[in-house]
Amino acid sequence: MPSNTLVFADSFQFYDPRTQANQLYTTADLQAGTGNNVIAGSTLLPGSVHGSLKFGLPDEVTELTVGIRWQTQNLSHAPITFTNDYSGFGFSVVPVGDGRFTFSAGLAGSATAGIVTQKSIRNWTWYYFELHLQTVRQYQPHIPATPTTPEIFEQYWLTCFYDFYVNGEAWVVGGVLDSPHRRTDGDGNVGANPWLDHLSIKNVLLDATTGIMTDFYVTANDSTPLGDVEIVPLYPNGDGDSQWTPISGSTHYVEVNNHPPDGTTYNVADAAGQEDSYDLQDLPAFSGTVKGTVAIWYVTLSDAGAGAAFGYYNVDSKATGLFYPSYGSWQFIYDAWRVFPFTTTEWTQTQVNSLRLGIARFS
Repeated sequence: MPSNTLVFADSFQFYDPRTQANQLYTTADLQAGTGNNVIAGSTLLPGSVHGSLKFGLPDEVTELTVGIRWQTQNLSHAPITFTNDYSGFGFSVVPVGDGRFTFSAGLAGSATAGIVTQKSIRNWTWYYFELHLQTVRQYQPHIPATPTTPEIFEQYWLTCFYDFYVNGEAWVVGGVLDSPHRRTDGDGNVGANPWLDHLSIKNVLLDATTGIMTDFYVTANDSTPLGDVEIVPLYPNGDGDSQWTPISGSTHYVEVNNHPPDGTTYNVADAAGQEDSYDLQDLPAFSGTVKGTVAIWYVTLSDAGAGAAFGYYNVDSKATGLFYPSYGSWQFIYDAWRVFPFTTTEWTQTQVNSLRLGIARFS
């Protein structure tokens, strides 16, 4: 992934884990856990979700920043964990139990704890957490004993550099924590140990089974938190290109603006080269900057034949890569951008408000 990359963002207003747990964002595997029942007496923001989510990154990375708006009734509950199932690596924000947090790095079942924050949170209060983690793989090769020196066993571990922000305030800056060392007996051949290839980050786990959460983002290869962001879903509200065939009527955008989409209304392309595009709602008035966008398409194949499509921004020269919908099930295809596509500058409100998203059948 290039630097300063927005990997994913969602308010959970668009993706509803309770009803769409089996409808994955392609290979990114945003999956719902158990729960998702509103706790009696809680006050939900629009789109807030009670439950747990696992976000599998498209690639293994060594640096991530994650933001989540979160509250809980249980101060012994953990909100964010980074993992890699291949190596057993994990890095967690761990509650102490009195509203403070410590940080834990683990490898294959063993864990070490870091510093404890001086400040604390309160239950049933909204907080915006941002956690930055950078991992550096450490490796000690096997060195046989000599007549004068003892044998040194093969060992590997991760050094974790982390920063933690709460509502934009730095609670931890420059934290460093080593995972436990793992030792293998053998000839020191790195290739014989597949774990060494996966000492990095693959998954983000979010958990609010005793609370509620919203406004989630992930950036890769970047240590800069985005700040107290709000994720705003924008839905189609007008037609642009109109080469696909609506399931009913002649207005295209009304077939694809369900909140959230349910697959009961849609537009169909029966030949390669057909394009459909839709104007979007404007951003509500606000003061601030646009930190990125995530365009999301909801697609399926109507029969078992082969077919490919791509999404595009305004014109089809600003396009995503090809995606290949599945037959018999709907899928979310998403494309995230920290900056305006194919430029190096951040989005402006005007660019967002004039945005037209399209989809084209390629084959």
